[in-house]
Parts: sequence; structure tokens; C-alpha cells
Amino acid sequence: MPEARVETRLMQLRVVLAEDLANAYQRQAEFAAKPIEQVLADRLAASLHHAAAKPIYFDDSERQELERMLGKNVLSSRDVLIQIRNALSVRLGNVRITLQPGLLARLKSRCIGMKWDEYLEKIVVENLERYAGMR
Repeated sequence: MPEARVETRLMQLRVVLAEDLANAYQRQAEFAAKPIEQVLADRLAASLHHAAAKPIYFDDSERQELERMLGKNVLSSRDVLIQIRNALSVRLGNVRITLQPGLLARLKSRCIGMKWDEYLEKIVVENLERYAGMR
């Protein structure tokens, strides 16, 4: 069965931008080797999916800092959420447990002279035994 073609109608608009803003987009366009109109169209199309009241944007240096902190590359806001959830979680078998950042930091500060996985296993087992009345 042949694919249905979706016809996209294009409209040309005139937009007045402050000089510094236009210059910033011009630099991005030159870096991307694209016309400035294409950079603006791409940015507007991408923003259509983000109708947030408090959108968060990272410039390249902020994104690189975030990637260094997480130890992973991030390509989208979804990636950021997944990596932060992973950074704040521990996995026990097939169970993922998300810990509050303060608790995780305090546990890691007490993990001295042991590998993190071994330390976490020791703490979990000791406290489950205590909870079950075996200690």
C-alpha cells in the first residue's frame, strides 16, 4: 500500500528582532552552516512541543557541565530526567529505589574504604535484618 503524502503549507512571516538577538541567531546559523531563517524555523518548531510555564534551557557549556556531573551524554530533556533519576536511585536486583538527594549524599559520605555496591548491600541487609527482628 503506498504511503499517504501529507502536504505541508508554508507561510512566510516578517519578524522584527532586537539587533543583539538577531546577531546571536546569525552566529548560530553560521556555526550550523544553515540560513538564519532555517535556524529560526527549527527553533520555533522545536518550541512547539514545549509549552511549559517555566521552560529550562541549557547552553552548551551548561549542558557539558551537566554531562560531566552525570557521567553521561544528554540529548534531550527526557535524557536529563532519566539520568537524574538514575543518579538518585539504587538498584537492588530488579527493583529500583529512588532516594532523596540528601540521603544519597549522606550515605555516600559514609562509604569509606568500601566499594559503593558492597557498602549499599551491607547497609540494606543490616537494616532489613534489624527490621525483621534478626539483629
